[in-house]
Amino acid sequence: MLVNMDRGALDILSPNKSIALKASAGSGKTFNLSLRVVNLLLEGVEPDRILCLTFTNKATNEMYERIIKTLTYLAHELPEESGQGSLQAPPKEEALMLAEYWMQRGVGKDHAEVLRYLRKKAGSIYEGVVREISRLRVSTIDGFFNSVLRLFPFEAGVLPDFRIITESEEDGIYRRAYDEFITGIRSDDSMKQILTNLVLLSGSAELSPFRVLDGYFREMLSIRTEIEEREQEVRSQESEAGSKKQEVRGLLEEFDVLRGLEKKVRADAASLAGRMRRLYPDLGRMAGSELKKYEESQIKDLPALTSLAKEQYTDYRYFSSLEYLPQMQDTFDLLKEEMRDFFRYKNRIFQRITLYLFMRFLQYPDRTKQNLNALSFNDVTRICYNLLIGNALIDESPDYFYFRLDSRIEHLLIDEFQDTSIVQWKILKPVADELTSGMGQKERAGSFFYVGDPKQSIYRFRGGESRLFDAVLSHYPEKLKARSLRRNFRSGRVIVDFVNRVFSDVSSHYGYDYEEQESTLDREGYVDVRFITRGKGAASNLACFTELKMQTVLSFVETLLNRGGILPGDIAILCQKNRTCEEYAGFLRGRGYDVLTESSEGLLEQPSVRAVMNLLRWLSDPKQAVYLFGFLFTVEGLLDEEGVRRFFHKSPSRGNLSAVSPAISEKLSRVQSVSGLIPVYRLVERIIGEFDLNRAFNYDPNLLYLTGMAASKEISDLLSIEDLIVFMNSRSSTKALIPSGVSEKSVRLMTVHKAKGLEFPYVILPELDIRMTFDARNTPIIIDHNEDMTVKGLYLSENKNIASLVPGLNDVRVREEARVMTDRLNYLYVALTRAKAGLMVVAEKSEVSSDTRQLSDILCRVLETGGQEVVSKYRSGSLPDEKKGLAVTVIDRDAPSIGPVSFAGKELSLKDMIQGVPSRIEPPSLDDEGDIENPDEYRDRLFGEAFHYAVEMLKDFSADSIPGAINRVRQRYVSLDEGAIMSIKRRLSSLVGNSGFLDLLHGQARLPEVPFAKSDSLFRVDLLVFDGEIIRVMDFKTGHDVSLPEGYIKQVGNYMQIVRECFRKGVSEVEGYLVFAGEDTVGVQEV
Repeated sequence: MLVNMDRGALDILSPNKSIALKASAGSGKTFNLSLRVVNLLLEGVEPDRILCLTFTNKATNEMYERIIKTLTYLAHELPEESGQGSLQAPPKEEALMLAEYWMQRGVGKDHAEVLRYLRKKAGSIYEGVVREISRLRVSTIDGFFNSVLRLFPFEAGVLPDFRIITESEEDGIYRRAYDEFITGIRSDDSMKQILTNLVLLSGSAELSPFRVLDGYFREMLSIRTEIEEREQEVRSQESEAGSKKQEVRGLLEEFDVLRGLEKKVRADAASLAGRMRRLYPDLGRMAGSELKKYEESQIKDLPALTSLAKEQYTDYRYFSSLEYLPQMQDTFDLLKEEMRDFFRYKNRIFQRITLYLFMRFLQYPDRTKQNLNALSFNDVTRICYNLLIGNALIDESPDYFYFRLDSRIEHLLIDEFQDTSIVQWKILKPVADELTSGMGQKERAGSFFYVGDPKQSIYRFRGGESRLFDAVLSHYPEKLKARSLRRNFRSGRVIVDFVNRVFSDVSSHYGYDYEEQESTLDREGYVDVRFITRGKGAASNLACFTELKMQTVLSFVETLLNRGGILPGDIAILCQKNRTCEEYAGFLRGRGYDVLTESSEGLLEQPSVRAVMNLLRWLSDPKQAVYLFGFLFTVEGLLDEEGVRRFFHKSPSRGNLSAVSPAISEKLSRVQSVSGLIPVYRLVERIIGEFDLNRAFNYDPNLLYLTGMAASKEISDLLSIEDLIVFMNSRSSTKALIPSGVSEKSVRLMTVHKAKGLEFPYVILPELDIRMTFDARNTPIIIDHNEDMTVKGLYLSENKNIASLVPGLNDVRVREEARVMTDRLNYLYVALTRAKAGLMVVAEKSEVSSDTRQLSDILCRVLETGGQEVVSKYRSGSLPDEKKGLAVTVIDRDAPSIGPVSFAGKELSLKDMIQGVPSRIEPPSLDDEGDIENPDEYRDRLFGEAFHYAVEMLKDFSADSIPGAINRVRQRYVSLDEGAIMSIKRRLSSLVGNSGFLDLLHGQARLPEVPFAKSDSLFRVDLLVFDGEIIRVMDFKTGHDVSLPEGYIKQVGNYMQIVRECFRKGVSEVEGYLVFAGEDTVGVQEV
C-alpha cells in the first residue's frame, strides 16, 4: 500500500511550487531535498538547469549518492508489485513517495501501473543523468561562488588561476598582516594616539590595546562586506556634514571634543551637588552621600547613581522630602541630557576609529594575498558580491551572466539555509527573484526551494543569521509556501520526549519558536541527567567542580562500555570549547582510553607523519638533535632504554651518531647522503622504506598521504626540505585518514559546533553550565543590524545603567540580549539532538527560580518541576534494556571493562623533553564561538598553568629560588593579577618549607613537565625524580577535594604504568605521589 501523503508533502515534490521547508533535527532534510531533485529530473528538467547548494563537501557527496541511488533503484531494481508492500527504509520509501505523488497527478489507474510508469520514466533518463552526472549542479555554496568568479576574472579584477587558501593559511596571513599593521602603528605617534583613544573608549585598560584591537578585527572580518558598506555610509555622512579635515587629525580632534564633554558633565554634576547643598541646607546623611558621588564619580559611574535614574529628582528616596523646585529640575534634566550627549558622541567616535583602523588594516592581508595570487572562500564571496551585486552585473546583464554560466538556472535549491550569511543570500537573491516572478521572459516556470532549521543556527560569530529564514519567507509572501517536517527518524522515543519537554518549557518562558517532534522509531532510547552542586569561593573549588564533572563523564563512559556491544567509537563527548575537549581528552587518556579530538585528527598529529617530519627537520638542521630524538623515540624498536639514557648525555650530529646503534646509524647516514639531491617526495619514500615505517605503523595510509603532499606543485623548490616543512605547516588543518579500527576503538571528542549535522549512537554533554544571558564584560563590541539585516552601526558594549540612560543605546542592547539568548538556546537544541540511542548530560545543580542564568538551569527547572515520574525517567543512572524500554537494569560495576588499551608505542616530545620548556599558551581558536574565552575563564586557565610553570622554575626547590621563579611568572603571565601571583608565591613557600615533600626530591635528576605519548595519546607528568633505580612520579594539585581521591590516584597510577613501560631496564621501582599545594599547607599522598 502506498504512503498517504498530505498536500504539504506533495508541495515539497512539486516543481511548480516554491517552498520554505523547516526541518527539525533528524527529520529527513537531506531525504526530502534529494527526492525533490530526483522528481525534477523525472519531470524532464535538464540536469544543468538545476542548482542545488549545500554547505559541506560531505553533504554534496551524500546528495549525489542519494540521487544516483534512487534513480538506480527506480530504473533497475523496482519490482513489479513493490507498491503492494509496506513502507520500508530508503531507497524503497523514496520510490513509494514518488509513486504516491505521480498517482495523485493522475498517472496510472492503479498502483502497479504508476510504478511501471516510474520505472520506464527513470530508465529513459538514467543513462543520460548518471553518465553526465557533472551536468547536475550539486555544489557547496563556496564552490559555486568560486566557479562563478573563475568565469568572470577580468570583470572582478582577479587572475583566473588564483588558488584557494586553507583556514590555517588564512590565519597565518592574518597574524603576519596584523603584526605588520601593529608595527606600523608603533612607528607613528598619531596612530598610536588613536589606538590609545580606542582603548580608553572601550574601557579595557587592563588588556593589551593590541589584544583589544585583535578581538574587534576578528569579529568584523566575519562580516567584512557589510562592514565595508557601513564604512562607506559613515564616510558619506561625514562628507554631507561638511567635514573636510584630514582623517587622522579629525579623529584626534573629535576625541578632544569628547574630553571636553566629559569635563563639562563632571563639572555640572559637581555644580548641581553644590547647588542642592545651598538650597537644601538640612540634607540628611544619605542624601549628602549621594551628592558626594556626584562630585567624585567618573563619568562612566554617574549613570549607576540611583537618583539619576529617576524622572524627577524628588522621586529619589532620600530627596523625596525636599521641596520640588522647577529650576532645580531643569538643572537635573540638563545634566542627564549632557550625559546622553556624551555617551552618544563616545559611541560615534568609537565607530569611526574602529572603522578607520579596520579599513587601514585590510590593506595588509589583501596585499599579501594578491602577491600570492590566493583567496580565501570569504574573499571569493566578497568579490562575487561586489561583482554581481555592487556592480549590478546580474541585474543589468542577466543574459551575459547565464551565457557565461553555460545555462540558465530554472530551479534553485539551498540546503542548511539557517547557516547562509546575509551576503551569500544577497548574491543569490536575484536568481530567487527571477524564479519566483512567474514565466516572464523565461521558457517555463521555475522554482526556489530552501530547507533549514532556524533552531540550529549557531554560527552567528561566522556571519550566520538565524532571522534570515523567516525574513526571506516574508519577502515572498504570495510566492513561497511554508512547510515543516516534524517526524524524527534519528533519536529514540525517550530522547525525543526529553527534547520536547525541555523546549516546550523554553518556548513558554522565552517565546522560542518550537513545534514538538514525533518519534518514528521502535527504539526507546535513554536519557540520564546528572546534577553536580558547585561550591562557592576560591579557584580550588572550581577545580574540584571540574574534576567532579570529569569523574561523572568517566562513569558514563565506563557504564556504556561495561554494558557490552557498545564500542568506544559509538560515544561522542560534545563540549563548548576546543580547549575543554583537550582537557577531557587528557583526562580520559590518563585513565587508559583512546580518544579522537579535532587536533588528533590532523595529519601532522599522526604518529607516523610526526616521525617522518621530525627526521626531515633533523636532516634540514643536524645540530637540532632533539628532532632526531623525536623520530627515534616515536618509532617503536629504534631506540631502547639504554639509548634513551645516552640521549640525555650526548647530542648526536651529522658526524657523531654514537647515541644510536650501528645499524640505525648506517641507515641515517644513507638518508643523509641523498638529502638535498633528490626531490623531497622521493626523500620521504626513502625514509619510509629505509626504516620500514609501513610495518612499524601498521601500514598507516597517512604515510602515503604525506608522500603525495610532498609532491605538490605548490612547493617552490622540490629539493628543499625547508620548503616542504613550510608547506606542511601551512596545511596544518589538513585532516588525516583515520582507519576505521582507530575510530571504532576511540571515544570521540568535539565541540557542539563541529558536531552540528552529525549524529552519534551515544552522546555525553558535560558542559552546559554556559551563561545564556548577555554579558557586557565579555561582549566588547556590538554590531547592530537594521530590519533589512544591513549593519546599522558598531557600538560599545555599554553596561545596563548607561544603556538605560540613552534610549538608542538601550535599543541596541535589548536587540543584542535577544540575539544572545537565541544563540544559546539554539546551541542547547543542537547539543540535545545529536544522540540516536543514549543521551547523557552533566549539569550544574541550581535552585529553581525564574532567574535562569545558565543552560543547565533550564534542565534543572524542567526536571525539578516535572514530578517524580520525570525525575526517575531522566535520572535513572543506569542504561535500560533496549527490549524493555525504560525498565531499569542493574549494571555490574565489577564486570570487565574495555578499559586501558595495550601500550602501543611511546614518545618523549622533542624539545620540551630535553629542556623542560612548557608548551606556550596559544590564543584561543576561533573555529567555534565557544572558543572565545571570557576574562574569567582566561584568568582561571592561566592560574593553573602559571603555578605549574612556577614549580618548574624553582630549580633547586629552595626558598632562595622563589623570587626568581615568581619573576619568570610575571614576565610570562602578564595578564595575572597581583592576587593570583601572591597566591602562587605562598604555595611555593609552602612547598619548599615542607620537609616531607623535599625528601622526595632527592636523586640524581629531576625532569619537570615531562610529555609522553601512548599510541597517539599525549600525557604530561608534572615532575619525574630519578633516584638510583627508583623513579618518582609527582602530580601537583592546587585544590584538594576529599571526595575525589580515587580519580586522582587512578590518574597517577596510569602515569606510573607509562613510566614503567618507558624505563624498563635499570629501574626497580616506580613510585607515585599526589602533592596538594595549598597556600598554608602541603599534603603529600603516596599512590
